[in-house]
Amino acid sequence: MAPPLMDELVEEVLIRLPPDDPASLVRAALVCLRWRHLVSNSSFRRRFREFHRTLPILGFVYYTKDAVSTFARTSSSSCPPIPDRGNFACD
Repeated sequence: MAPPLMDELVEEVLIRLPPDDPASLVRAALVCLRWRHLVSNSSFRRRFREFHRTLPILGFVYYTKDAVSTFARTSSSSCPPIPDRGNFACD
């Protein structure tokens, strides 16, 4: 039988569960009593909120010199276009 994972390692995995799917934390709490204690611990909930506080940036809109708006995606594998000196990010 494999030795149980240290609580710190399990907690690090559980913290990375997606925050937009709260059922995943419920399912994790149903795995065993130890995991239920980890998930229901106030320090875990605080760390979970802190870890997921920063929202991903999907892109930004900028206007060119010709007043044409362009959306630059940051979530794609390619680098977003770099605006010229006369351009600025607006949203």
